[in-house]
Amino acid sequence: MKRGQVIKDVALFPMEVLAISQGMYGNFSHKGSMAIDIIGSGGGIEDAYAPFDCTLVWRDSLSGNGLCFQSDRAVLWANGTTDFVTFVMWHMNNISAYRVGQKFKQGEKIYEEGMAGRATGNHIHFNVAKGKYGGGYPLVRNSSNVWVIKNQVEPMSVFFVNDTVLRTPMYQWEIYVPKVEFNRDGTAKIKIKANVLNYRKTPNGERVGLLPSNVELSYLGKTNEIGGYEWAEIVYENEIVYCALNQEWNEVVLPVKEVEKIVIKEVVKEVVKPLDETIEKNGMKVRVVIT
Repeated sequence: MKRGQVIKDVALFPMEVLAISQGMYGNFSHKGSMAIDIIGSGGGIEDAYAPFDCTLVWRDSLSGNGLCFQSDRAVLWANGTTDFVTFVMWHMNNISAYRVGQKFKQGEKIYEEGMAGRATGNHIHFNVAKGKYGGGYPLVRNSSNVWVIKNQVEPMSVFFVNDTVLRTPMYQWEIYVPKVEFNRDGTAKIKIKANVLNYRKTPNGERVGLLPSNVELSYLGKTNEIGGYEWAEIVYENEIVYCALNQEWNEVVLPVKEVEKIVIKEVVKEVVKPLDETIEKNGMKVRVVIT
């Protein structure tokens, strides 16, 4: 993910570059652990961002400057699960500014690489767990005498890697694709009202060009909210592209389907049961049965 990136209630990998110096179950210090050591682009100390709205629930300044965070709500995982997420990060050089209870919005800086504790180079030791923080020390020793977060899970099962550069060909990571409300029969249109409106190849992706104003284009559907906007999927110059939906910039014109309404009004003052009668109105016959 990028600094400031927001895909509401979706778990995003917390760095702009994904490079791993030691993977899960590594022989150096990860025996029996699903933790990964992440190093960004390897060019120095790089930032990590909040992968979702979260709260600092635990800190430890004695053995590697570990911080533990919990998601504020259940979030969407890369494997399709929706649940709370707890994770720890280690080795930042100075955590004196952090306080338990401190809240972070998705996309805000949350941590950075460092060498505090047992480390041979700048990195973040990253260990992820399913569910809420249970209180107390968040780690337990496993059978290999390695400290791991309680209820640990594989990080690639949790985090999508949208807009993260993958430098290490390790593990299978997923990209979040938003749900789209489709109108693919070609009859819906979007009227472009703004003089300047960018279009993109993907929802909230890089700007590609400008759409012409005062024209109607084919409207195929819309995504859910990403980066503060819903995104219209449209056809422009024979390609499917996206533009942000905003009433001041554009207007979706859906086809009007004519529905013939037939109203049958019959007043029966006295009914003798049982009744089995056919009523005819405007050439339509309706059978009325009262038992």
